[in-house]
Amino acid sequence: MSRSDSDGARIRAVFYQRVGSGVSRDQDVAVLRQAARIVELQQRLNLKVVGVYTDFAVTRSTPWPARPAASRLTRQLAEQTVRAEVVIVEDPHHAIGPDNIPAALKAIGIPLCTPGDVLLPVDGDDPLHAIAARMSTPTGALRRARPFPVSDRRR
Repeated sequence: MSRSDSDGARIRAVFYQRVGSGVSRDQDVAVLRQAARIVELQQRLNLKVVGVYTDFAVTRSTPWPARPAASRLTRQLAEQTVRAEVVIVEDPHHAIGPDNIPAALKAIGIPLCTPGDVLLPVDGDDPLHAIAARMSTPTGALRRARPFPVSDRRR
């Protein structure tokens, strides 16, 4: 992802972010923090930001197609009303959710990356995503409250 554009920007990027439900003041602070981070990444990584999509009051377990901004992003990329080479998500496990990453990757159709020193591709088959998904999935009631056999209690 180092091809130069006519305006000198290397990559045409859109950002996807999610702001959880909560106090309005907290949401405002989160949006301002994310906006400052986008400006910093745009300068540092020499990006041309062509869109920012933010879902408000959506949990990370909400399916990708049920998120208003995510659906708009997916539709506009498919219709090519937004021409981007990459979708950037600061923290995919927080913004998208481990269980939704494969669906998001399939729906978006262009690389999904997270910023570091360079843009790092997000892969739905990444073992870290599988581990994070398992860790974020609540255990079932039977597994949590598994009693020991009576014989083990007396020892």
